[in-house]
Amino acid sequence: MNDSIIIPFSRKKKQKNQMYLGFFLLLLLGIIVSIISIGDINWFVLGVVIAIFAVGVTVFIRKRIEISILNKKNEGLELTPEYLKNNTSIYHNVIGEIPWIEIDSIHRMSQLTYKGILRLKLKSPEKYAAKINNREEASSVYWGILIDNNELDITFEELERLINEYFAKYGNS
Repeated sequence: MNDSIIIPFSRKKKQKNQMYLGFFLLLLLGIIVSIISIGDINWFVLGVVIAIFAVGVTVFIRKRIEISILNKKNEGLELTPEYLKNNTSIYHNVIGEIPWIEIDSIHRMSQLTYKGILRLKLKSPEKYAAKINNREEASSVYWGILIDNNELDITFEELERLINEYFAKYGNS
């Protein structure tokens, strides 16, 4: 009996997220043009808006690269009797497979922008943090691995139910 589930990416959700980010970048570009066209330029405000724009462009490009890399296989989240593997970002890809017995607890975080987030608290977070090159992302592993349905073809309630069922069934083995 194969008790594995693969939750695919939702192309529609990914495109919608990219559209929102693109709209935000166009809005920032409009603000930059407006500031420059006014004539009496407040250089500090212009610098801050340009910095935010540059960060937005960087995030946009990074997400486009992630989408092209991660969409080769349409496996957003893998649940097997042995492990959970989240493929929704390069950061999660680097962490790899997390055996159920390595998960200490699962908590539903408060509603944030009308979507739920699950936090997987690990028994040995240092083991997974060591795999990550980015210091900031590595330190976040100590707090827990966050999982949502933002780019997955599943509702949050269904995702939460499946993960909790697998954890209850295989986490204490």
